[in-house]
Amino acid sequence: MTSRGPNKTPSKKRILKKRALPKPMSAKKVFLECPIGLFKVKNTKDLKVSNEIYSQQRAVRAINMGLGIRKPGYNIYVAGVEGTGKTSVIRHFLSKFANKVTSPNDWIYVYNFQNPESPKAIELERGLGQQLRKRMLSVIKSLRTEIPAALQSEDYENAVNAYLSAANERKSNLYSELDKLAKGMGFVIKSSRVGIETIPVKEGRSLTEKEYNKLNEGERRKIEKRRAKLEPEVLDFARKVRSIEKESKDYIEKTRSEIGDQIVSSLIDPILIEFNNEEVVKFLGELKEDVLSNLLDFAEEDEREDDERPIIGTEKDKLSKYKVNLFVDNSKTKHAPVIIETNPTYYNLFGKIEKNVEHGMYLTDFTMIKPGSIHKANGGYLVLNALDVFKAGNIWETLKRVLRNRLGFIEDMGEQYSLLPTSGLRPQPVP
Repeated sequence: MTSRGPNKTPSKKRILKKRALPKPMSAKKVFLECPIGLFKVKNTKDLKVSNEIYSQQRAVRAINMGLGIRKPGYNIYVAGVEGTGKTSVIRHFLSKFANKVTSPNDWIYVYNFQNPESPKAIELERGLGQQLRKRMLSVIKSLRTEIPAALQSEDYENAVNAYLSAANERKSNLYSELDKLAKGMGFVIKSSRVGIETIPVKEGRSLTEKEYNKLNEGERRKIEKRRAKLEPEVLDFARKVRSIEKESKDYIEKTRSEIGDQIVSSLIDPILIEFNNEEVVKFLGELKEDVLSNLLDFAEEDEREDDERPIIGTEKDKLSKYKVNLFVDNSKTKHAPVIIETNPTYYNLFGKIEKNVEHGMYLTDFTMIKPGSIHKANGGYLVLNALDVFKAGNIWETLKRVLRNRLGFIEDMGEQYSLLPTSGLRPQPVP
């Protein structure tokens, strides 16, 4: 066993003495006083708010240069630590640049009379899209009332009845002449659904088919010989009757068309003058032709009860094709649009074609084409979070295709993954 000596552990005071402790600093050295004379305002209310980026001069120069390039194919990618305010900074920069760019034009979709499955996209000056939409709704309302009223007017009915009466008198005279000729040749004529029948007469009485078959061959041969001479006259009568009926039909259609033309021209001509746009003029011209070709549809509309009228906007409404779908409305936009899409799903970004379900069937038309952020930002700026773009489906590939082709396609995403092809709308893409 060994013995220990006395405890040699150094005390706390000895350790502190060995170490060099920092000397305390005076208040003047740790406090920097800011002279009030540097400020030219009385309080913070007089200070202007600034969103400028400090200590990021290189980033500022890059963003300014990128926004200054007004050419296709140039886009800006902003990277940085999350939560550092990248979106706020971009919004600040874009607001300054957007104020220097004029607001883009409106875009509308109209019915394509040549190819109904491909609605036409038309560009209009800012604010004119809303005006044209309202004007066409007014035109449809007027067509629904004025055309049926004109076709049921006393003047129209009197003109038609007078012509039909004269035509019937002409046909009656022709029939009398043919009947007189037939009697002179030993026949009576009878009008039926299949045409004019010539019935032989013997001893002042028309023969039945059974009685005719009982005649000897010589008598039947004489009758058929006379009938052969009468047949050309019967054919000539039928031809003249068809000609009169065709003239009557043409007259009625012409009279109806003239009335419709007066009504449609009075409604559309002012719009043609107001909207001096080549595509709008073409659309209204085709619309006018379609109205004149389907005047009876308006009469049928007027005869329906209120509860039998179709819902406006469905395929059952024959007049919905005369509407205007205001696709992108920039009437209230004072400068280039700045769209920050926080939820870039396929339809939110690239637009969609909505559908109604009626009696278990999906129905749609060009009035149900809705824009996406791509279309709303057209002529301005679109801000997307890159991670959000890569998360869902084929958004990134579609976005590249849209930017590469410089066309705003509107497609049903379900059709892209469907094994069976389906018929539907194929709207013209917006440049």
